[in-house]
Amino acid sequence: MLTIAQVLTATGGRLCSGSLQQTLGGITIDSRTAAPRELFIALRGDRFDGHDFIGEAVKRGASCVMQEAARGITSLSSRTAVIAVKDTVKAMGALASFIRSRFDIPLIAVTGSNGKTTTKEMISWVLSGRYRVLKNEGTKNNHIGVPLTLFSLGSRHDIAVLEIGTNHFGEIAYL
Repeated sequence: MLTIAQVLTATGGRLCSGSLQQTLGGITIDSRTAAPRELFIALRGDRFDGHDFIGEAVKRGASCVMQEAARGITSLSSRTAVIAVKDTVKAMGALASFIRSRFDIPLIAVTGSNGKTTTKEMISWVLSGRYRVLKNEGTKNNHIGVPLTLFSLGSRHDIAVLEIGTNHFGEIAYL
């Protein structure tokens, strides 16, 4: 569970509306699955722009929205917190790093050219006999998928096993 104040600390964002003490129960980037007490992060992609779906996320219950300041601040009901950041993808990564720093557990990162998913699954399977393991689902191994996985990290986990993929120089260090 996070507060708006913690999200602002992690991302360097600016609170445009809402309360610093408001608590969040989850984080999503998909307006179709937004639920009450969740933070909806509006990401720009190749085919869609999450900013176009802010209204839908709020209608489905999202109580906080993170958007890029350059897009202009979306006017929402006073019950919905709005956080403005320079870049939502970078802010999402910073928030994932903040969440990771709250838990002192080992993290195993699997990277390479081939066999990452199989290796991650095998390591997770072996460790799950003794530990409560967090792992990324399928091949969610990029600058979006790894933070989404870390958003699920909690005190119920003893260890994390993450597959890390890259398509450009410097991405592994970021992840």
